Amino acid sequence: MADRDGGFAKRLIRWRRKRDELLGEALFGDPAWDMMLDLFAAQEEGKQVSVSSLCIAAAVPATTGLRWINILVDRGILLKKDDERDRRRIWVELTPDYVQRMRTLLRAGRQELIG
Repeated sequence: MADRDGGFAKRLIRWRRKRDELLGEALFGDPAWDMMLDLFAAQEEGKQVSVSSLCIAAAVPATTGLRWINILVDRGILLKKDDERDRRRIWVELTPDYVQRMRTLLRAGRQELIG
């Protein structure tokens, strides 16, 4: 089931990008949600996400992305971890509690939207 949850998160990300393309991204900025979706999908696949990759995934400038990452870390939603092989890189992940919250939310959303 976890694989389906990660796949659904990826579909939501693609849908949001299509929405932004067709309706204008300036109307719908939500970098925190985009980051949480991207991190959830990556964690479900066992992949690590760097700070810079997360900013790109959220489709925001690096300064905006860093600000949101720090807000989410301060609120206990994300964790930052140093890359032991490359000291220039920092990994970002959802806390275990928020992985479970995202899983619950995405399952409910998938059920509501798809049936």
